[in-house]
Amino acid sequence: MALLVTPQFFNTQSDYVNKSGWAAAQLMGRIEKYVSLPETLPVADLEKVARAWLPNGDKRSIEVLADFAALSQKYLAAIEHTVKQAIYLARQAGRETPDWTDIKPNPCSRS
Repeated sequence: MALLVTPQFFNTQSDYVNKSGWAAAQLMGRIEKYVSLPETLPVADLEKVARAWLPNGDKRSIEVLADFAALSQKYLAAIEHTVKQAIYLARQAGRETPDWTDIKPNPCSRS
C-alpha cells in the first residue's frame, strides 16, 4: 500500500492523537519507508505533465503550459485547468482537439 500525503498530514495526525488518544505509533511503526517529493519540478518534467494532458499539443503549447505551471500558484493543477478550458473552447469552435489559439495566454486571466 502506498500513502501519499502532504506535510499537513503529520500536523493533523498529531492533533488527532492529542484529542482522541489514538495510538498513532502502531501506524507509524508499520511504515517501511518515507520518501519526500521535491517542492518543484524541472521544466522538462512540467512539459511531460503538459504532454500527458495534451498529447497532440504543439511544441509552443506544451512549453507555455509548463511555463505557466511554474509561475502559477496552482502549479500542476494550472496545466489541468488550462487544458480543460482549451478543450471546451475547441469544442465550442467545432474542433475535436485544442490548438494554440485555445492555449495561448489571455492577458486578462490570472493564475
